[in-house]
Amino acid sequence: MPGATWRPIPTNYTDGGQSSVRGVVVHIMAGTLSGTDSWFRNSRARASSHFGAGKGGELYQWVDTSDRAWAQAAGNSSWLSVENEGRGGDRLTDDQLDANARVLAWAHDRYGVPLKVASSTSDRGLAYHALGGSAWGGHTSCPGSRIVAQLPEIVDRAARLAGGNTHQEDNDMQLDDAVKLGAWVQKTFPKQKGLQDGEISVRTALGSGYAYAHIAADNSTAILAQLGAQAATIEKLADALGGGGLTAAEIRAAAEAGAQAALNRLGSALTTPED
Repeated sequence: MPGATWRPIPTNYTDGGQSSVRGVVVHIMAGTLSGTDSWFRNSRARASSHFGAGKGGELYQWVDTSDRAWAQAAGNSSWLSVENEGRGGDRLTDDQLDANARVLAWAHDRYGVPLKVASSTSDRGLAYHALGGSAWGGHTSCPGSRIVAQLPEIVDRAARLAGGNTHQEDNDMQLDDAVKLGAWVQKTFPKQKGLQDGEISVRTALGSGYAYAHIAADNSTAILAQLGAQAATIEKLADALGGGGLTAAEIRAAAEAGAQAALNRLGSALTTPED
């Protein structure tokens, strides 16, 4: 990763073992950057991380991201890892927040990792070690609740570095933002002005939704009246049956035909509004 100090370790990783990159997992070292650097070089450690961030913002890279670091058990093959200098109960320093944001922004650019906090191990984005539970080694206190509370700040800083918005911010649309329309819109609403350009504003979309809801309400009232009239007709048919006029099957067919006709009229009103 550009900007990280390359400190390759000779052991404790799987060569070419990174099958995918779902996101970045934040860890706490329970020690110092220099001490962790030494420990990862010891074959007895059976542990490693792709990156490490010191309290002063120093950023080490120990394992290439095409290789599998040994940081979170079952999550190793699909997540990158960042160990942070400190101990349980610590908060990340401002410099560490920046260092973690740099890793996330780079992973976003390189692997398409979304700029958001992951909600589960099947999600994508910025995660933390304890999120994986027993499958990720059962380290329920790593990196600690105070650091977990800082994850949204890391995402925000990464978004600024990437020059864009976070995934959450992308969902907060403004009234004048453009909404892309599917091709089915032009086919379904061929007479509706403003829908043929393939794009409208959120304001227009909301207005159109209100208008069609109003149309639906008006047509529903009319159809209820029509069904009431049809009920009266059915009663007359029943009287005729009593006099030997129609069979029960004929009455049922007439009622079903009337109801279907009413539903067809409602569907036509909703899908082909007048100019």
